[in-house]
Amino acid sequence: MVDVPDVGGDLLRAAQQCLAEADPLRKVALTQAYAAAFRAGRLKVAADAPPPEPIRMPGRPARLVLVHPREVPRRGLGGVEGRAAFIHAIAHIELNAIDLAW
Repeated sequence: MVDVPDVGGDLLRAAQQCLAEADPLRKVALTQAYAAAFRAGRLKVAADAPPPEPIRMPGRPARLVLVHPREVPRRGLGGVEGRAAFIHAIAHIELNAIDLAW
């Protein structure tokens, strides 16, 4: 069970919490918790809400090393390394999809 910060029913604050979260597992858990709260009608955007603060870069793990795709060796799916790289790529795509959805 994840500790979900109280955002006072504010959907924009919930989005900020999720986007700022650096731990992927916690980001997913927060997203699931806030999505359930939204479906239950507990998260809303107030009619008089100010525009949300811009978020320059979503949270990422501290030890993340960004590598240009040209610098990554090509691997086939036939070996263990290739399958691991494929699963890693899918996880990366899904992490970005969570941020884009918010």
